[in-house]
This record gives sequence, C-alpha cells and structure tokens, in this order.
Amino acid sequence: MMANHYRSTIADIIQKFDNNRLSRPTYEAISWVGLGVLDKDKGLTTIAWDNLTLEQKTGINNLIRDNFYNGSSNCN
Repeated sequence: MMANHYRSTIADIIQKFDNNRLSRPTYEAISWVGLGVLDKDKGLTTIAWDNLTLEQKTGINNLIRDNFYNGSSNCN
C-alpha cells in the first residue's frame, strides 16, 4: 500500500532535489528502491512490486542500476 501511495511523492522530491537532471521515468524507478524488493536474499517483495509485469520490473531495475548505483556522481 505504501509503495503505491508514495512512489510519486518520492519521485517528485528526488526530481526537485536533483534539479531535474534526469528523465521522469528515472526518478520514478529510483522511488522503487526500498519499496519493491524488501530482502533480495530471501526473495521478499511488496505486493506492488509483484503486481508489475516482468518488462516493468526489468525497466525499473535497469534505470536504477544505470543511474542510481552506476551513474555519475558529483560527490567529492
């Protein structure tokens, strides 16, 4: 329930904080971090994540991988 309700709000906040550098789908994908897969080792996921198609999950995971974990960083 939380994942469905707060994803847009989380994406809005991230997008504003990031000064709109990335595409909206990227911010929406990043909003899934912590809301989709609860425990990868145990295979625990949320109902909202389970209700997505395989294509949607793959797209989200790719955007997260490319922009959240492996993306550019301005941190020094």
